[in-house]
Amino acid sequence: MTTYKHFIPNQDESKVCDHFGLCGGCKLYDIPYTEQLILKQDRVKKELNRFDCVIDPIVPSPLRFHYRNKVEMTFFTDENGKVGLGFHEKGQFNRFVNVRKCVLSPEENGELLEHIREWADHHDYPAYQKKTHEGLLRYLIIRDSFLEKNKLLILIAKENSQALAASLAETLKDHINIAGVIGSNQPEIADAVLLNHQALAYGQDYLFDQIGHCRFKLPSNSFFQVNTAAATLLYEHIRSCIRSGENVLDLFCGAGTISCYIADKAQSVFGIEVVESAIMSAADNAAINNVYNLSFTSGRVRERLANLYFIGSGEEQRLRYDAPQFDTIILDPPRSGTDKKTCARVAALKPRQIIYVACGFENLAYNLRSFIDAGYKINQVLPFDFFPNTPHVEVFVQML
Repeated sequence: MTTYKHFIPNQDESKVCDHFGLCGGCKLYDIPYTEQLILKQDRVKKELNRFDCVIDPIVPSPLRFHYRNKVEMTFFTDENGKVGLGFHEKGQFNRFVNVRKCVLSPEENGELLEHIREWADHHDYPAYQKKTHEGLLRYLIIRDSFLEKNKLLILIAKENSQALAASLAETLKDHINIAGVIGSNQPEIADAVLLNHQALAYGQDYLFDQIGHCRFKLPSNSFFQVNTAAATLLYEHIRSCIRSGENVLDLFCGAGTISCYIADKAQSVFGIEVVESAIMSAADNAAINNVYNLSFTSGRVRERLANLYFIGSGEEQRLRYDAPQFDTIILDPPRSGTDKKTCARVAALKPRQIIYVACGFENLAYNLRSFIDAGYKINQVLPFDFFPNTPHVEVFVQML
């Protein structure tokens, strides 16, 4: 099993954020990184103190700053009547910080944001107003490839987004390394990015990036760990827990990133993911990495487990006699976690080990209790700092 030294990112602790205190993003920015790690370690202990388990020392992020490969920003009208672009003010619904640079995203994004504000003002494209639902420009998503040093932009507008995205691409292409620009119409009032109506306006609708020894194709709407450097440490640790020749079930597999990473250790890996486009990406990524012992299917994890491996329903449900034997089952659910039935069906498959990766605490203790009640014991809890300068922490749990 992999062990870690207590290294600290080799980055300047005195880096200045012009927006700290106003922006609600980096709540721990003014705390030295060693102290941030202590706070996160203590939080994991507090959340899991009901279990008789040891919490291993947190694994620091290799980068404290400029680690995010994805940011989402909002257009608004600033105090001078010009188009602003940035994040919500701390605790405010309809007030925003006009971000000039963000210490979490790549440094050159400051220049990108300035070009976009100038483009919007030059063409008199108004920002969307949440109170009146008038205006045009709503959100901007910036996705960065740390491998190829280029960007994929998604411009969300109330209407005419493809034409707006094409105009933006024309403005940016001689200044910024842009892989592609996508327009997405969002006439809905909902105060959240929906991405229901995307259309490519320039270049390509995907990026390539890398975690460890694996290269991944990432369509515009695919999930990818935002801190690739820290994700490499987590994935390597997961891989170290797989015994050579094991059959692995990868639940909530997304674009198949963990599946691809552990493929060389496993006999086979089978992934289940609800988003059908992510399953298509997973198949692409298996081909890109020349691994042929992977297979994937789309559907809700709880339902696909029931359909594939169980017969009957309710209290009468039981494992099929011909259900495959998995040595390792990996769960990497969304922040909200999963549900009791999914946990029960995973435990009923009786794998040698269950690996649970949690990006939030909302449902972690509840889910772990389900596995413990089924006879599993927590063997290791290892926190990873995927989100320096923020309170968030990723948690690896191994159950045997």
